[in-house]
Amino acid sequence: MVVPSAPDRVSIEPLEAKPKGGARQPQFRVRVELADAARLGQVYANDLSKGGMFVATSDQVPAQFTPLELVIALSSGGPEVALNAEVVRAVAAADAANWGLQPGMALQLTNLDAAGRKQLEAMAKGTPQPQVPTPPGRASANEAAVEKLISRLEGAMRGTPYDALSVPPSADDSTIRDTLRRLLRDTEPAGIGQLSDGLTARLQSVQEKLKAATEVLLDPLKRAEYDASKGNYLGVAAALRAGLGIEALAKLRRTYLGSHVGAEAGAHPHMTQAVIAEREGRFDHALSALERALKCDPLNVQIHQRYWAVMHQKKQKK
Repeated sequence: MVVPSAPDRVSIEPLEAKPKGGARQPQFRVRVELADAARLGQVYANDLSKGGMFVATSDQVPAQFTPLELVIALSSGGPEVALNAEVVRAVAAADAANWGLQPGMALQLTNLDAAGRKQLEAMAKGTPQPQVPTPPGRASANEAAVEKLISRLEGAMRGTPYDALSVPPSADDSTIRDTLRRLLRDTEPAGIGQLSDGLTARLQSVQEKLKAATEVLLDPLKRAEYDASKGNYLGVAAALRAGLGIEALAKLRRTYLGSHVGAEAGAHPHMTQAVIAEREGRFDHALSALERALKCDPLNVQIHQRYWAVMHQKKQKK
């Protein structure tokens, strides 16, 4: 993994349940956010001390010497402790099995002053001390990363609901829900740390827009209506799979054809080409013709049925 240009961010909070695999009781649950917006899964930390900690995870970890930014908090309340750290040892799953260790990474705390050491020792014992002032430059670095995240999401939201969520036009309901949960978690102000009122408000606005985009895509009728207006037949097909009824689709199509004069007639030549290609066993040509027909008449259930039937024939031929 290439060392990122900006610090990664790790949020740590106590965990009461044991991790899978029967490992010894961890002291903390850890969420690791990488500078490139990637994310490790649920990971665990043991041996929290004034010098560092070991984070146990079977996921890929940052390379040795990667700088990290830690934000540690107790679930019982109290202030967060903001720290800097560096990966001093990365233990891959294969190496861990050979060495009899847990996979993960050892972190060494850096730039820790006397007050920070005292607070960290207290937190390791479960007795947090008053908040240590954030070191100069830390808040601005964190806010710069959040600003970059917000700008990226706001830019995506200028497009379609699919763009806002970064999901494909054919995404199913499960993918959409999972993506929304991840994005809401990534943009939750309480989970990011101290931010200005302006950035907090922008994050909240981003969350509302993400929910609005999801509301359209998870309602089969709204999704079919929206996707028909964009010629996205794959989205219409997803709405059908999600439970859009034939009668509701037919009613929606009548409204669509009323405002798109010539759409039905425009699909006919492509359907004719598709029938000929299918009879000749040229399934790729048939599918292309059906796609053109669906672009004209995206709510035509007969064309949808023919499209997926040809797709099935193509797969069987292979």
